[in-house]
Amino acid sequence: MIRYLCFVISIVGMAGCEPEPDQQGVRGLSMMDTDMGEVDRGPDPDDAGPQSDAAPVDDESQFIVLNDTTMGLGLGAEFGSDLDAVMFECPDGRRGFGVHAEGVQIGAAAELAVEAATGAPDGPCDPLRDCAAHVSAGGWLAVQLQSGDLTGCTVRMYELADGGDDRFEAWLCATPTLNGSCDGPLFTGSDGQVAEGIVR
Repeated sequence: MIRYLCFVISIVGMAGCEPEPDQQGVRGLSMMDTDMGEVDRGPDPDDAGPQSDAAPVDDESQFIVLNDTTMGLGLGAEFGSDLDAVMFECPDGRRGFGVHAEGVQIGAAAELAVEAATGAPDGPCDPLRDCAAHVSAGGWLAVQLQSGDLTGCTVRMYELADGGDDRFEAWLCATPTLNGSCDGPLFTGSDGQVAEGIVR
């Protein structure tokens, strides 16, 4: 009986000594959890990069839309205007040309590239469509300007002559779509004309 009690006491005594390594392990996990918690708090706001609202105003895009109103026969037995470039020039020194173009074309002109209407004017050329975007009658072409507010600025459209009776209007839009929210027409133009107007 005495031997049995000693045996039990010895086992209990050993069991009482075993948690120490486990406690050390728990302390290790607790430290790890604390470190992970510090990582999960996220970056310090003071270390954040520039915010989008800090972008310079001249990176705000505006769109000048050529709306074709041609009633005569144009280049290649097709109706429509031939836009070489769109430029803006402001009293505060800002100036530039179109950087992108997209729109709605009708008929055969739908397959023609429109990027010829971007950048500085480089016409005339032969064939004409190597340096001008053809906008079919009833179609429209939106040219993106990284201009910011265009109020008080002069906008110019360079239309290349093809011997037709090209007619067009210029509209100012906030998106590359000619719709009821656009302002205009700002001015009108015809075949071979550098048409311009001031945005009011």
